[in-house]
Amino acid sequence: MLWHEYSKLGVVDSGSVRPRGSTAFFNAVEKSIVGWLNDHDDGRILLLLDEADAFLAKDLTEDFSVAKRLKGLMDDTQRRFKVVFCGLHNVLRNTERANHPLAHLGTPVCVGPLLENGELNQARHLVRDPLAAVGYEFESDNLVTSILLWTNYYPSLIQLYGKALLAHLRQVPSREVPHIVTAGDIQAVFARDQFREQIRNRFSLTLQLDQRYEVIAYVMAHELQGAHARQAEGLSSKRLKERTEEFWPEGFKIPKREFDTLLDELCGLGVLRRRPTDSGSGRYVFRNPNVLRLLGDADTILDVVYKEREVPDL
Repeated sequence: MLWHEYSKLGVVDSGSVRPRGSTAFFNAVEKSIVGWLNDHDDGRILLLLDEADAFLAKDLTEDFSVAKRLKGLMDDTQRRFKVVFCGLHNVLRNTERANHPLAHLGTPVCVGPLLENGELNQARHLVRDPLAAVGYEFESDNLVTSILLWTNYYPSLIQLYGKALLAHLRQVPSREVPHIVTAGDIQAVFARDQFREQIRNRFSLTLQLDQRYEVIAYVMAHELQGAHARQAEGLSSKRLKERTEEFWPEGFKIPKREFDTLLDELCGLGVLRRRPTDSGSGRYVFRNPNVLRLLGDADTILDVVYKEREVPDL
């Protein structure tokens, strides 16, 4: 694919024959890229690779042979050639390996809920602006906050709620513009069982990115049920590892550092957050109380937790 695309762009000589064998092919592509950059002083080549998890997992078994070549090419061209990997958990985990070539190329960017680096304001715009464009305004900014808390700041869940809210509002035609969205409208949408199930199903897809995410979340929910004070206090990494290992020994007999990486990934996904403590070790709590609602009621949590005992081996 690279040979074909670079031929169309003139990076690779379109009249040349594609070399046979992976080493010869990589050498030819590398030579063509360097040659093109040498001929174009202001030229840049940015290679964006999505769905990169399987590639990185395979490259790990081959001593990072491809990643080493790509890193070398980036270094040799002073990053005028640059590759960006995008994917799920394997991308982050590989950048955290001290011996991985990509570990020294920069800080990985987590694309998750709209919470960090000014994204909270963008989340509010995502709620308000589409509705304002068709003539609806909120009677209070607190209603926007309620929607964001219910949807855990996930763009996909915000859009799902916005669609349901608009359908609800259009059931009552109004000649006044702008039409005011009230607390009653917000609650009417959340009160629908079918809508809450849609939200939960979407949220479940996030946890199912890694089967261990789901086990951690439901075991933690099971441990923290009941008193609000316990939910606010949270659980230590050590306690979470002990409990998850009880439910799924094959999945959680892993080094503590690897388990902590799973917890950090769940924080990046907006499921958990780390709460500092006086001891400095920190404890983990759910990002907000609505995460517990997304996991289901007490009976649902209990059912799922005990089904996790039957999780197959990795």
